[in-house]
Parts: sequence; C-alpha cells; structure tokens
Amino acid sequence: MKPTTPIWLLKKVTNRTLEKLVPLKRGNVDGLQYYWLRKGSPPQGRSPIQRGVEFHDRIGLISGNIAIDVGANIGSYTLRLARNFRQVLAFEPNPQVSSILRMNVAANKFHNVTVNQIALSEAEGMLPIHIDPKHEGHGSLNPLHYGVSYDEVIPVVVRRMDDYYNQLERVDFVKIDVEGLELQVLKGGIETISVWRPLLAVEIHCPAIRSAIGRCACETCSYLSKTGYDVEVTGES
Repeated sequence: MKPTTPIWLLKKVTNRTLEKLVPLKRGNVDGLQYYWLRKGSPPQGRSPIQRGVEFHDRIGLISGNIAIDVGANIGSYTLRLARNFRQVLAFEPNPQVSSILRMNVAANKFHNVTVNQIALSEAEGMLPIHIDPKHEGHGSLNPLHYGVSYDEVIPVVVRRMDDYYNQLERVDFVKIDVEGLELQVLKGGIETISVWRPLLAVEIHCPAIRSAIGRCACETCSYLSKTGYDVEVTGES
C-alpha cells in the first residue's frame, strides 16, 4: 500500500496556504459588507442567544450627533453606528486590523467615519501593543491579557479621548472595548464624558457581578457610578 497523508494534515496545510494567499474573507452581515481575517472570526450579527452581546443588538435603535468607538476592531459596531450617527470616530491601534477597518468603511461607502490608528488611555505617549500570535486580530496594551505569550510587539501612539474634546460638537454615544484597560480610557475622557453625558457601552474585563442585585462592583463600574452614571449590567460572556 502507498503511504497516505492524514486528512487532518492536508486540511491544516490547505488552511495555512489559504491564509497566506487569500488572508481575508468577505461577507454580508446584517446588510453590511465586511472583510475579516481568514483565521479570525466573522463580525457579530444579531444573536438572540449569545450572552454578553446584548447591547450589540440595541445599536440600531440609537442615533445622534457623534459616536466614538474605542477598540473598533474591524468595525462590527462602527459600521452599524455609521447608519444612525452624523459622525463616527473609530479608534483601533492594531495596524493590520485598522487597515481592514478602513476597507470595511470604504466597502460600505460611509463618508461619516474617521478611522484613527491610535490607542486611547489616560495619558499621551507611545506604548507597545501586544499581538496574539494565534490570532492577529487580538491585541492589547496589557501584556498579561489573554494569558498568552506575545511574540509580536508594535509601538503605537496613545492619546486621551479629551484630546479631541475641542474638535467635537456633541458626543452622544461612546463604546469601549479595550481588553482590560477600560478604566484608563474613561479617565482619559472624563471631560468629554462629564460635559456631554453620552450613553456609554463598556465591555468590562474581570467584572465583579453581584447576581442577586444585577450590579457590578468592579473598579470601572464604581468609577462610573461616582461620575453620576446609572450602571446597567446587560450580560456576561
């Protein structure tokens, strides 16, 4: 009998070849055109059963003047916000992901979206972003996040949300998903938040949810409460 190559090995080689030759996939999600990394996950659509994304389904119900998407990734929120807001400022420091985000904005012909390849925090400067070697779409300024060893580190520009305050007319919505550094982003945007009082959607990492009362007692939620916000826990993923 002739030696044969295991099916699993053939699939692995085929997938790696595809990732190199055609690194992106393209598809339609909720009426929007998206590109995404072939080895990554497709953008989120409406999901009645997936926990932790409940607020994602409310995005189509809100509208206003300016929306800020911090940690925009490839635009799952950005593109939906662009439908109902006059202007959207999207911040995504990962160079590869930021490029895909720009492609997605262009593919949907949104002219009201500004993509900033910048990280937001509580102080200006330069910081290293750590790229997950198994998933280039995942990155964090926190080297301990995800509990993996990061092989790739890229320096990125860091600014504060408040650095944009004088350029904005009125901010009505801010979404923050920054892999564990949400408190620093909020502190760097305290003037913007205090003056405009936008609706906030914040993904909390390591929350301290008290299920009996439906509240979170983590440092980030406590900070928001002290600034006068009513904190609603919409789900846990």
